[in-house]
Amino acid sequence: NTLSWYRIKAVKTQTDKYKYSKVIQLIGDKAGFQIESLINPFKSEVNFDLISGIGGLVQILIIDQYQHRLKTVNYNLVKGKNKIIIPNTDNLPAGFYILKVISGSNVINRKIIKRH
Repeated sequence: NTLSWYRIKAVKTQTDKYKYSKVIQLIGDKAGFQIESLINPFKSEVNFDLISGIGGLVQILIIDQYQHRLKTVNYNLVKGKNKIIIPNTDNLPAGFYILKVISGSNVINRKIIKRH
């Protein structure tokens, strides 16, 4: 995992005052593929950040306990952090589901809960 966090400290020497830049996250090519900030349980949409070391097409599925595909969306990822929103999940009944994210040979499965 090659995620790095950086912040710059700028020093003004005349009065010894300094200021910090905002914190940024640098993502290397070998950062892999991971989900962050998954809002769970969800109600009308599924929100999460998808971190990817490379760009490209990703397929995201919501699957029930019987492996039926209830929702399928495709996203074109950029290298780095991607904000993913799967809208219109109001029609799904409350219960447990699997969020499946597929990019090439990489697959992530997460349990998610739908609430009323």
